[in-house]
Amino acid sequence: MAALTGLLPPDQLAKRLFWQEASPFIRTLGAEIAVDGDIAQMRIRPLARLAMPGGSAIDPLAGIGLMDDCLSLSIGKSVPADRGIATLDLWFCALRREIEGECVARANYVGAVGDLATARIELRDARGIVMHGGGNFLLGRFPSGEPGDPEHAGRFSPDGYRGPFRETIGLREAGPCKVSMVGSDAVIGWEAGPIVHGGAVAIALFEAAQRTAPDDQFVRTISLRYLSPAAHRGVVACAQIDRPAKRACHLSASATVEGKLVATATAVTAPDR
Repeated sequence: MAALTGLLPPDQLAKRLFWQEASPFIRTLGAEIAVDGDIAQMRIRPLARLAMPGGSAIDPLAGIGLMDDCLSLSIGKSVPADRGIATLDLWFCALRREIEGECVARANYVGAVGDLATARIELRDARGIVMHGGGNFLLGRFPSGEPGDPEHAGRFSPDGYRGPFRETIGLREAGPCKVSMVGSDAVIGWEAGPIVHGGAVAIALFEAAQRTAPDDQFVRTISLRYLSPAAHRGVVACAQIDRPAKRACHLSASATVEGKLVATATAVTAPDR
């Protein structure tokens, strides 16, 4: 992995990259950021607020959130801060369901046609690739329709969150095949609104799909479509099995805020071997 330049300490994020990297969600992850041309890299280390329930390893759900932001960072470096960037769709493929030690997301900007830009990504730990994927982003649009507030971003502190990660982000079971994400400012990705981070919405959809899958299977691939901004008033995600099978199940999921559809997903689960 080539060395990257431009690593920014956390106390500089609100001043230099507030419109994206200084969101409460990314501060909660404690991400260290580096950018070199069309390559972006974000690293997170094991922290109590990112941990799996009953353990110290990083929850893979935190890795999903990291990947979303790193993808947009690889594109956003070339977009003026007053122009904005918004996620249209993402896809992820999980090779393993655990992260060992620290992990690094590395994204490459692929190109753009008009205002539609594309990037791809890998998430790695000491053992190799954990997940890989990509996404499409709309240039010239802010997630909530207006610029973020750098002063608000600078005031947020994740220090009061003790973990595990699911508690940090307010993620809990809300019924059969359903989860909710309520009551935590750690999921805010855009202060104007405020709006829930797209990576947090992806986490809710992924978790709903995983809870719906058969006990011996886990989510191998998931594709997500963002339909509208998720206001910070509680995200509810539910999933269903569309085609059950022993070797691979097809699922669909949706995320809503106060009954309004904000994102959808399709997923494939397979045995954990």
